Amino acid sequence: MKLISLKIYIAASIVSLLLALPQNMIGCGPDMDPYDYYTTFFSKSTVDAKSSKPFFYTSLLDFYDDWDYSDTTGNINVAIVDEWQHFAGSQATRNDVEQVIYKLTVGDMKQLAAYIKNVSTPLPAKQKTNSMVAHLIAGKRTDAVNYLLMAKSIEPFCTTPDQWSDAPPRDSNKINTFILQANDAFKKTTDQFFKNKYAYLRVKLAFYNNRLKDCIRWYDEAFDANNNAAVKTLSLSYKAGALFRMGKGKDAAHLFSKTFANSSNNERKKVYLGFLW
Repeated sequence: MKLISLKIYIAASIVSLLLALPQNMIGCGPDMDPYDYYTTFFSKSTVDAKSSKPFFYTSLLDFYDDWDYSDTTGNINVAIVDEWQHFAGSQATRNDVEQVIYKLTVGDMKQLAAYIKNVSTPLPAKQKTNSMVAHLIAGKRTDAVNYLLMAKSIEPFCTTPDQWSDAPPRDSNKINTFILQANDAFKKTTDQFFKNKYAYLRVKLAFYNNRLKDCIRWYDEAFDANNNAAVKTLSLSYKAGALFRMGKGKDAAHLFSKTFANSSNNERKKVYLGFLW
């Protein structure tokens, strides 16, 4: 009897000890706090580099501060906005450039294209007061409007789910139609600014339509060492993803590391997530 009691005592002690460890209490409850299980060689209060904060270790999230949605700049690619700002010059404010690139819809771009062709066509007030829109209208920049229309139109086909979701259905034939349009525009345009943009679109579309060899080939054809376009880094991430899907993990990891190094701080989380997925 004494032996049985001792065994019960030891078992109960072990269970109690395990329950006392923080990581064993982490579950799927509604009130998780990523700070509960914090592990790193450095105190979070001593690290000055804000770009390093997301990569502090936590067992709950992909990134240490994923729970914090106060940062509204995450969807804005600074380098892309810089290029379009340079394209528009001093005639457009940065905020208005961002609005056109990231906020206007496919319908908005169609209305703008129609207005440039015929000024009697109705144009919403939000566009009439936008300095970037005014620049496009004054210069009759249908080349820019057509590109932005295509870039916005393909977005539903180029979404990446998180690791908990199934990939959305994609119409392969429709994506191939967009690829043909991007290829045609890439070949016809003589403006290097837009040639880079269309090169990026066809690389992106090829990746999402599992045309992996085309994705890699088109990146190599358009983006050499002397090309410093903002879309080059984005295009490189798709080439890395294509290599990964082809089973070339080491090559993909190498390119993802280059993409990470060349990305702005608010883009690095996206690049790292691409690597994880």
